Order: sequence, then structure tokens, then C-alpha cells
Amino acid sequence: MGGGCGISVHGSHRVVTETTQLAMPECRIGLFPDIGASYFLARCPGEIGLYLGLTGARIVGADAIYLGLADYYIPNKRLTEIIPTLADGEAVSAALGALATPSGAAPLSMLREDIDAVFALDNVHDIIRALESYPDAWARQAYSDIKAACPLSLELTFRSIREARTKTLRECLVSDFRIALRLMQRDDYFEGVRARIIDKDNRPRWSHSSVQDVPQEEVDACFAPLGPSELQFQPG
Repeated sequence: MGGGCGISVHGSHRVVTETTQLAMPECRIGLFPDIGASYFLARCPGEIGLYLGLTGARIVGADAIYLGLADYYIPNKRLTEIIPTLADGEAVSAALGALATPSGAAPLSMLREDIDAVFALDNVHDIIRALESYPDAWARQAYSDIKAACPLSLELTFRSIREARTKTLRECLVSDFRIALRLMQRDDYFEGVRARIIDKDNRPRWSHSSVQDVPQEEVDACFAPLGPSELQFQPG
């Protein structure tokens, strides 16, 4: 979850099992899906990546394969065979491919059409309104999750994922670094951690009461270049 996805999803050989769960729940603690998550969420089929980023919904291994977030579905009981096979000199792709099995139907694939219809809307406010009137269980859960999230985080996540569709991974990481530093200067992240993780009262007092109250200039400021503090990459 969260940073774990940011590290593993960018890997070259990504393995999931029948017990795997993935999620990017940062909006619930006043943060946003960072460390390159906007890059891979923007490349999920349709609008599912935006749905995952805004709601923090958990997905299973079959979903990860369907969304292109994982490469191999290997049963838990066969995981212990991976290291001995590699130790014998087998190429990584061949070793994992020999152990992999079909993942089965992805639950999210059956919701794709409905998710696309709602999350293709032009802004977070319209998405929330559409979910509020949607009759299905997935939409009711999505509505509840978004309403519990930090309004500024939702606005940042929406813009971040939408813009990432035309960005490289490096450009996404630069943008993520800018936003993360700006959020460290605000109260929402610290309040979210207090409410969800430390005190666990689940009553965060966000800086804004709704996404409609988030000024556009505040969002723009989080995306603005950092000048000398801009994220730098080592050559090579």
C-alpha cells in the first residue's frame, strides 16, 4: 500500500498471489498518491486509476494483472520455488513464467464501464455528485471513501493523475516531489495522520470542508517549480 506500491509497481518483474492486496489510500490522511503513482495510475485502463487514487480502494492480485500493475500471478504455495530456481541459473522471466498461473477474472473488469462513466467527469465535485446518485454498492462505497478524504488531497490527486497521462515517469516524480514538500508546510497531512493512525478517532479536521472550498491558486501553488530545491536525478 502507498509507498510499497510506489516502490514495487515500477519494478521489472512484479509478482502477485491470491492474497495480494494493493491500495493507494493517501487521500485519507491528507497526502496524495506519490512516488510516481500518478504515472502508473494514469496508465490503468479507462478511468480506473483515477478511481483508485481518489477512493483508496483495495484491489486484489487479479485486478493488478488486469490493470498492468503486476506481471505474474503465482500461488502462495509456489513462492518458495522462486529462489531455488533462480539460484540454478534460470532466467528471471522464464522462472516466474513457469510458476505463474492464470489469475482468473478481475473484479474491477466487471465495473469498468460504470467507473469510466463516473470518473471521466471534468472535476472532483461532479464525480462526487454522480456517485451520490449512483445506486450500485461500489459507488456507495466510493462516495463514502471520497467524502472521508481530505478535500485538498482529492483536488491534487485529480490533477496529478490527469496530467500524468502525457508525462514521463521522471516528470511525474518531479511533480510529486513539489507537491509533497508543499504539503509538509501545511496542516492537513499531520492532522490526517493524527486522526487515522495516532489517535484513531477518524475525525480529521481538514483545512477545507469540501472540494468546492479549495481555491484553485492553492492547488496551483502545490504544483509550482521549486527553483534550487527542485528534484534532481543522478546521470546514468
